[in-house]
This record gives sequence, C-alpha cells and structure tokens, in this order.
Amino acid sequence: MDENAGTALGFIDFLRWAGDKGEVSTATANGWLAASRAVLAVYDDPDHVAIRDLDVEQALTRFENKSRTKYNTASMAAYKRRFQQAVGAYLAWLDGDQNWNSLSRANKSARSATQRSRKPASARNAASAPTTRAPESVDASAPEPPAAPHGMVAYDLPLRPNLRARLTLPADLTTSDAERISAFVRSLAFPDAPGAQARVSSKAASGG
Repeated sequence: MDENAGTALGFIDFLRWAGDKGEVSTATANGWLAASRAVLAVYDDPDHVAIRDLDVEQALTRFENKSRTKYNTASMAAYKRRFQQAVGAYLAWLDGDQNWNSLSRANKSARSATQRSRKPASARNAASAPTTRAPESVDASAPEPPAAPHGMVAYDLPLRPNLRARLTLPADLTTSDAERISAFVRSLAFPDAPGAQARVSSKAASGG
C-alpha cells in the first residue's frame, strides 16, 4: 500500500513504517496505531476513509458515542488525543513537512485539520486557494499547554472543584509504573485538615 495515497490504508501503513524505522518511538507508534484503528472502525468502509478530507471532530464524536462503554474516561481521552496526533503527523508528512514527527507539530496539524473540518465545504475550498494570511492572534488568557514529549501522554485530572492537575505519563504505562507513581504521590500528600473530607463530600452531594 502506498503511504502517499491519503487513504486510511496508507495512513495505517505510514504509522507502521514510522514505528519500524524509528521515526517515532515504538510506544508512540503503537499508541497511534491502536487509537487510529479504533476510531476508523466506526466507518462502514474504514480502509478507504480519505484522511485528507476526514472530519476529525465528527470522527471523534462518532467514536465516543459508539465506544464510550468500552473505555474509561482517561482511556477515551488518550485515544482521541493519539488519533488527533497521528492524523496531524500524517498530514504534515504528506505535505512534505520535515518536522512531521515532532509531537508539537503533529498537535498543530491536528488542530488545523479539526478547524478545517468545522468549516462548510465551500469555506474549505476557498481556504485551499493561495492567499496571504495575516499573523494569527494569540489569546494570552488561554495559553496552549506544552506538548507532551515523545512517548508520553498528558492527562488533565479533576483534583478538586475548580482545580485540575496535569499528569504526563508514558503512553505504554504499565501496572507496576502506576503502582510506583501512586506510592510516590501518596508520600507527597499532607494530612487532611479535620473535617476537610466531610466538607468536600457535602459540597459534592449538594452540587456546590
């Protein structure tokens, strides 16, 4: 299968090639492959999905609706993130981007693909014509989180009301890894103040 075809078959072959040739880590390639196969399976003819024209957001919505009972919340988020990264890397590679295997570049390409998929077809066609674009403005109030290193996945953990903690863990996290991390985190914790847990439970019960 020609990896340049732009179809799902070419996409999957590209991911295998990337892992086999060391273009990305084995853990990253395997994570991308597993997530991509799972997401594309929601289509009637998954082998011939046109990746360049794929509505990434719609694909992820279909995947979540169809598979939500198969995965816990963290696994579902990881699969969706890995699929976006894989599509972003493939599109960047098809476009000849020499830095396609940078996760930060893959994330950027994936966001671009998702943004294109939100536009009507007429707008996407118009956007494909050569134009001179003004520099994109940056919303300083909502900075982009740093991309996770190769082979790692970032998770946002709802720790307390209005408080999220970001965990960056290996894509191929093992049970022994999780146990060591859990033991380490417990060693960092301060004792709860008297009545603190009761207050938290009361707030949760009241919806506050």
